[in-house]
Parts: sequence; C-alpha cells; structure tokens
Amino acid sequence: MNKYAWDTEKQELIITYVEYKTVEDIKQIIELNKPAAVIDKFIELYIPMLDPAQQQADDWYANELTLADADINEPRKQIVDDNGIVTGEEPNAYDVALAKRTELETANEWLKGFRGIATAPVRPAFTMTVEDFKTENAILFDSYNKKQGASINGATISLNESNQNGIAAVLTGLQLADKAGANIYPINFKAESASGDVVLPFANLPDFETFAMQFIAARQAFFS
Repeated sequence: MNKYAWDTEKQELIITYVEYKTVEDIKQIIELNKPAAVIDKFIELYIPMLDPAQQQADDWYANELTLADADINEPRKQIVDDNGIVTGEEPNAYDVALAKRTELETANEWLKGFRGIATAPVRPAFTMTVEDFKTENAILFDSYNKKQGASINGATISLNESNQNGIAAVLTGLQLADKAGANIYPINFKAESASGDVVLPFANLPDFETFAMQFIAARQAFFS
C-alpha cells in the first residue's frame, strides 16, 4: 500500500510503501488459531485499506502516472460531421488524464495537497479501530472466540460443540449412575482448549452439574 505526502521542503510528492494485510490474511491466521495479539496486528494493518480516502489517493496517483507519461502535443483526431465539416477535436491521452485529475480533485479537494496546493483541506480522518472492526465482523471471529473459550472450574476451555457434546454425554452417564446408586467418583473430564486438551477432576455429580451449567451459560453468550 502506498502512503502519499507532500514534502514542502523538497516541493515534491513522497510515496512510501507500507505493509498491509488483506481480509484473507486475517481469516487465515484466525483459522490457524494465532494469538489474539497477532490477529489484532493483522487487523491494524488491514484497516487502512478500508479508508475511502486511500482508494481516492490511489486513483489520483495512478492518473498522475498516466498524465506524466502522456504527450500534451499528441495529435488530436478531428471530429467531422456528416457534411464533412470539422466540428472539433477528440481529446488525446493527456487531455483525458488532465480531465480525470480535475474530476478527482473536484470531488475530493484534499487531493490537491498532493500537488503542493497550500489551500487544500486536510485528508478526511478515518477513525476505525481494531475493536470497531471486530464488532462489525463479529461472525468472522465467532469460531475463534469459541475456541479461545472461557475460564470454567479453574481452567480455560473451548466453548465449542465438541466440548458441549462431551459434557452432555458424561452428564447423562453420571445421572444414570447416580440413580443406580453406583459410586464412580472421582472422575476426570477431558476438555478441548486453544492450547490442547485439559483434564478436569470432579468429586461428585453436583460439582459436574455446576460445571455443565457454567459452560452452557458461557457458550450461550455467543448466541444472544
């Protein structure tokens, strides 16, 4: 991505290439379950691409390159009517590029600053934050946030469907054992987490039921 700035001392436009990311890059690191700090950095490098002013600046600069390469003296084709009378001239490449510059700068006067025009307004501010992006694209982070999970019973476990099914199956088994008067405690429940499996010990049915209710409440937050 190019960053543009008018150098008042050198009286020239300075173009600097800066690193950027795409939404596909963000999706990829989410799927790879990278740490939140890494994902936030990728979002930070992507946000400038959403700035309408960036596209306006890129369009303006691309046109300036065309204008610089065009020959102002390139012959212009005459326009002749049905009676053979010359009624005008078709614009050459230079004319087209110059008209495009005028169009772009009329619609976005701040672009004139790239030519050193002191009266040009400042570039419009773009204030989107990483958290703004996450809020507007919540569905993109749904599976990631579920995998990162929540702290329950002293351990951070994923709030995914796999853990939900496992809890439901174990709970059913414990309740059946309780009805039958069987003592199968203590038990260990293996849960998935972002960093791998964790083993949680339980001494009795009420403790596991409390754990199950806490899990359900935390997971339900993703659907409310």
